[in-house]
Amino acid sequence: LLEHDKQRKGGEKVFFWIDIFSVSQHGADTTDVKSDWWRTTFQQSITDIGEMLLVLTPWHDPVPLKRSWCLWEMHSALQAKDKVKLSIALPPDQRGAFLAGVTKSLNAITDALVQIDAAKSKAGLQSDEDAIREAVEQGVGFDALNVEIKNHLRGWYMETAQSLAREETAKEDGDGEMLYNLAASLLEQGEHIKALRTLERCLELRRAEYGEQHRLTANVYSQMGIVFRNMGEHDKALRMCERALKIELATVGEQHP
Repeated sequence: LLEHDKQRKGGEKVFFWIDIFSVSQHGADTTDVKSDWWRTTFQQSITDIGEMLLVLTPWHDPVPLKRSWCLWEMHSALQAKDKVKLSIALPPDQRGAFLAGVTKSLNAITDALVQIDAAKSKAGLQSDEDAIREAVEQGVGFDALNVEIKNHLRGWYMETAQSLAREETAKEDGDGEMLYNLAASLLEQGEHIKALRTLERCLELRRAEYGEQHRLTANVYSQMGIVFRNMGEHDKALRMCERALKIELATVGEQHP
């Protein structure tokens, strides 16, 4: 929370409303609360506060996304998006883990999102869990709730990945593998220009480290060909693929499987 507060601009005084203290989750206070309370009083309270901060930890399987309360809080904030700012933060150690995860796997972001299932979420009190479940079923529905939350998180994950890509692109000793994987994620999201810029920097790094006649360099050319193809620039796509093929033939030969 303090790390997040340091990043705010304006110097205004900030108060944090910790949900576990604002609404009792461990006593009998909410036992008699009906589902309509969650759709009215609770949602209005989120709107009145005006901002919600979601802390993702661990980034690839966040604990808050398994809790009924937290998912309903996110839904409440997204429903009032013109009046409520939904901020997301990674603790410093998870920022490094996110970077490592994206670097290691092309599907790291997708893998994190597919685990979200509001219907399986839990609450400290069974009465709360039942009431929130009823509120979801009578309102947005679990399928729509999952889509709503996944879409918001997907956007945030991609913005964070793009930010990391910009940082890495600016480094003289950037990580080519990380840039390659980030570019693949950007391509998957339809961010063709950003993917291309990331691949251009990746190509510079691959050439510097491995030289032109290396399969890792060929992979970048091939990926750039896919980007150009998706952008409808077929002549450029063909040139990139021809370069990739030429390197592959020179390094592993015509008969390589």
